[in-house]
Amino acid sequence: MGSHGRRSPGVTFPTDRRGPTAVRRAERNYIRTRRSTAASSRCPMQYKYVVLTNTTIGTFMALLDSNIILISLPTIIRDLPGTTTIEGIWIILGYVLVTASLLLTIGRLADLYGRVRLYNLGFAIFTIGSGLCSLAPNGTSLVLFRLVQGIGAGLLFANSAAILTDAFPVSERGRALGLNQVAGTGGALIGLVAGGVLTALLGWQSIFWINVPFGVFATIWAYARLKELGARPGREKLDPAGNLLFAGGLSLALLGVTLGAISGWASLDLVLLFAGVACLFAFVPVERAVASPMMDLALFRNKVFSAGVLSNLLASTSRGAVGLVLVFYFQGALGLDALTAGLLLIPFSLAFVSVGPLSGYLSDKYGPRLFTHELRADRAPRGRRGNVGDSL
Repeated sequence: MGSHGRRSPGVTFPTDRRGPTAVRRAERNYIRTRRSTAASSRCPMQYKYVVLTNTTIGTFMALLDSNIILISLPTIIRDLPGTTTIEGIWIILGYVLVTASLLLTIGRLADLYGRVRLYNLGFAIFTIGSGLCSLAPNGTSLVLFRLVQGIGAGLLFANSAAILTDAFPVSERGRALGLNQVAGTGGALIGLVAGGVLTALLGWQSIFWINVPFGVFATIWAYARLKELGARPGREKLDPAGNLLFAGGLSLALLGVTLGAISGWASLDLVLLFAGVACLFAFVPVERAVASPMMDLALFRNKVFSAGVLSNLLASTSRGAVGLVLVFYFQGALGLDALTAGLLLIPFSLAFVSVGPLSGYLSDKYGPRLFTHELRADRAPRGRRGNVGDSL
């Protein structure tokens, strides 16, 4: 399509098999994509790297705090007055749960009201939540402040890649997104190391207040420099039923699984789990029926898209599981202190951080399929044969 919304030659959209609503939605998405691509091609070089730097900081900080708490948790439970084991678990779970359950909702709101606007708000909320966490007087308040922090992290994480996509042309997006992704991966993994070092040297409060100066700087910088480049679909609306089913279903399912693993699968735990799964199943027909769904399920008909989502899910699951198990293995089975456990995780973190920028460059040059297929196929056998797997 041209700049005035005319359809480009050779461009076709889904026909009556998906219905007129889906056709109109596909056309609107195509128009927005073309306009975003045109805008990104006109971005000054300096602005592109302002976007890259700021969103990299945001992604890094959001995922840093998902894991930085792990090694510090035994110290927090011991030192924070009246903190129970259940509260300790919710200090971890609450942050991740809020972030994960709000991602699609935030993405939908960003389409309607602006990605940069919500991203900037996320930085401010995350920074305030971090400061409150460092001042928490007891376990209950720390859980609540972590929920605030998780809302801010969700706003950062859900919008950073989209803002990058708006700012960079197609030929440079792979490298930019690769750097952004490695920032997130690096944050999650470095958090395991930083949590141990900071807790041992400065106390558990330091894992939260260290975010504040960086957060204040990045928030002011984002408000001053970032600008909206992506077109917004003004006629589309929110999907309250889909939002409620997805967020509620994911929350109930994760809550049921977590509590069940602790209490031995009592009746309430099973009820929560099955209620969550039922909500997620109900989410599918609701999204197919509404005019403006929060998730366009037709995307999963694209095999490349579906394979990419599945690949990312498996990679994130394996990465998170290995980090979590190593934390408890070092401090539980081996009886190491937080500092030593954190230092032992440095090689694990460096491996991921080193490969990310290189993979983005190679993806731009040769295409992503070769590297994702080869690496995913090779990862599982090596993990089973490795020394870490044998030790655990």
